[in-house]
Amino acid sequence: MSELLLIISIVAVIKLLIEEAQRASIGVRIVHAVLFVLYIVWIHPICLNISKLSVDAWLASAESLQNITLAVIADLMLCLLLATANEVSKPDRRYIKYYGPGRAVAAVLHRAAPLLPPLLAWPALFYLRIELLFDLTGVSFIGVTATMAVCVAAIVVFAPQICNSLHFKAEMRKEMSILCSLFTLAAVVGAGVLTLENHVYGSPAIDPDTGILLAAIAAGAGGGYLIFNLKHRHSNKNNV
Repeated sequence: MSELLLIISIVAVIKLLIEEAQRASIGVRIVHAVLFVLYIVWIHPICLNISKLSVDAWLASAESLQNITLAVIADLMLCLLLATANEVSKPDRRYIKYYGPGRAVAAVLHRAAPLLPPLLAWPALFYLRIELLFDLTGVSFIGVTATMAVCVAAIVVFAPQICNSLHFKAEMRKEMSILCSLFTLAAVVGAGVLTLENHVYGSPAIDPDTGILLAAIAAGAGGGYLIFNLKHRHSNKNNV
């Protein structure tokens, strides 16, 4: 289960990069970077007093996985709002008169989605910090925290430049962020199914590695879709 949680955390960080690349305002990205740096510094003493085995055992419980699933669904909704925020018209007097004040408030909140950082990035960074603390024994704890904070800040601030260097266009970024959210949701739901607490008495046990296999299949299918879509767009450009 710990391997599956690690994969989910890594996907959440990749999704953080892709979603921050969709935010055109450098000011918003700087604010997000500062918030993430402060968060990493804040969890540093907490991670020093927590056992990774106890964290894995707690996250593997059925109740925790249900809460994680709700958080992933909320993160997916925020991802969809971010992907469609630019398509919502800015409310004005004519808009309010035609659609009503309720629709206008909803449009304002929809357009404000780019101001919010990804929800799943917070627990993902917490779990990755615990994983690094567990794996990098003998290394300076403060040095690892500082390095992690600098890397996350660089990812957030320079996300558009990183995605441009990887040739991730605007539409592709939206598709990849949604696919990452769907992959995370499928992985968390699969982990909940594989949890021993959810097994019916007398039913055959399922190997936990099956969850990793399903996650790998989902990742391969998502990657294949992106590659096919990219080639299709490239061929359409050549035909124009």
